Amino acid sequence: MSLKVDAAFQRNDNQRVYFIVGDNVFRYDLEVGKKLDDGFPKKVKDYWKGLPFDKIDAVYKAKHAAKLYFFSGDMYARYDIDGERMDEGYPRQIKENWNGLPFDTIDAICSCNKVFVDVDKEVFEKVLLFKGNEFAVYNLDADKVEEGYPKRISERLSIPFDSVDAIFQHLDHPEFYVFKGSQYLVYNIETKTVKEGYPKAVDAGWVGVFEHA
Repeated sequence: MSLKVDAAFQRNDNQRVYFIVGDNVFRYDLEVGKKLDDGFPKKVKDYWKGLPFDKIDAVYKAKHAAKLYFFSGDMYARYDIDGERMDEGYPRQIKENWNGLPFDTIDAICSCNKVFVDVDKEVFEKVLLFKGNEFAVYNLDADKVEEGYPKRISERLSIPFDSVDAIFQHLDHPEFYVFKGSQYLVYNIETKTVKEGYPKAVDAGWVGVFEHA
């Protein structure tokens, strides 16, 4: 199994971080034990029953609903956590349902509490979508891409990666965890700086997870 993280997200209802690597999902306790939860890894299709994709490119958890959004190729699906099933009418085409999005497929997605284009304003209904060396900010309330996007990652994020494999924001801190190949870093949205000591090797930073890789 490759050390490359295909997708990552943190759930606000159980405080767990989920890593998807190939066809496996790893659930990690970031807050208390800082370790892989017992019983993991599990197969993606066993854990999220009915999911129609063999490969997952990106995932994010809706902040105010028990929904997960899974992206694969040019399609995406909305998954109901409580009902443990895919919502009716899915999967759907990404390009046809994300208004103004210039990408047919995406590499990574991340919901965010504060968007770095306006860090003084609390934002709860925006997500960042990454493709290659670009990203777009999507306003879920307005249901469209923000004006002026896409932008190059290098224009807005002072990180040493020219593209992103996976990304999530810590629920309690203004920090992105950004993954590229076998490395990851922690990026502070407010100071627009990479945390000292990063990038680090993925397998060195997440105890127990990549011992199974």
